[in-house]
Amino acid sequence: MRVFEVAARYENFARAAAELHVTHGAVSRQIALLEEWLGIPLFRRGARQALLTAEGRELLKEASASFDRLELAVTLLRRPVQTSTLNVSATPTFSMHWLIPRLNRFTHRHPDIYIRLSSSLEPADFSRDSYDVAIRRAPPAPSQQSISLFPAMSMPIGSPDLPGISTITPAGLVRHTLIHTATSPHSWPNLLHDMDLKGLQPANALYFDQLYFGVQACINKMGIAVAPAVILVDDLLAERLCLPFPHHRAENDAEYRAIVGAAYDPGSPVSRFLEWLQEEGQASYEAVLELCG
Repeated sequence: MRVFEVAARYENFARAAAELHVTHGAVSRQIALLEEWLGIPLFRRGARQALLTAEGRELLKEASASFDRLELAVTLLRRPVQTSTLNVSATPTFSMHWLIPRLNRFTHRHPDIYIRLSSSLEPADFSRDSYDVAIRRAPPAPSQQSISLFPAMSMPIGSPDLPGISTITPAGLVRHTLIHTATSPHSWPNLLHDMDLKGLQPANALYFDQLYFGVQACINKMGIAVAPAVILVDDLLAERLCLPFPHHRAENDAEYRAIVGAAYDPGSPVSRFLEWLQEEGQASYEAVLELCG
């Protein structure tokens, strides 16, 4: 029933799998078993969505209410706990497209930890700044500790509504606008070189100082950019963005890392936050792999 409630809420098995930290196939099997047990279809399956039937909508209403009542009962039973604040610094695009949409799940799991989030593109410097955890793609300093979250998987992205993108070929990039960002100036040159398209002259080019603006330009159908697919997994699953060349990825692509400036104890707020980041990161990474086929 929990799998059904999540899948029905999104009407998308891939997004449900990402939230539940299981595979798309596992969600599909659970739904099929439930439908077999009930003797009625709960979804009308399509290429990219699984739309609820009338019976499915009725069951979702009751399932959601039941889970809400259960969550409220558990919340009321929990004893008040001492809270602590965790200062986190992350890059703007990572924060907006990946971390913030997931923070509610962390606070539900750890209501005693308050997150104070700031954004920065500067290398992590714990002697200068007051944060506890920094999330960056740049390598950490020798004195810093870090854990890997997931590969960036930088590849071309665009809006599925951009004219011609559904049938585009690598050589067809010449007819499109390529979007560049100052934070990743070598992304397009390196990728075009790997695609045997060195020297390609596109129809137009746009330049932005931050990746966040480049991603928004893609969503607005202004062109095609190279961006980290894993942190854009929600936009990909919601079909705000697509991967026109899912098998072309930037070589030597830096991974996202969580960096800390000092040792931390098991069970501490830092430790629990890092464990949660790795769990969520693995689910997002697997979801993008599934999208790439």
